[in-house]
Amino acid sequence: QLACPLDLGCHSVHCQKLAPIYEKLGQMYSSDEKVVIAKFDANDNDPKPEFQISGFPTLLFFPANDKRNFVVYKGMRNLESLVKFVNENKK
Repeated sequence: QLACPLDLGCHSVHCQKLAPIYEKLGQMYSSDEKVVIAKFDANDNDPKPEFQISGFPTLLFFPANDKRNFVVYKGMRNLESLVKFVNENKK
């Protein structure tokens, strides 16, 4: 599962640039039962401190068989890089 904690009031260039890419990523994996592309409002949902959210948007990958050992995505924010990351980490 790839989750994107968001500040839904965020109008930064980073958030605006990622939004359509993230939507397309979700569409690409919509029929893949092993992958969930999700987003949530970090302001309304109190993310755990261990999620290491230091800014928005933050991308977190939670393996299906080990949700406690998530990965903070630090790669490029383009569709090709996100697809490669998801494919390498899904099980």
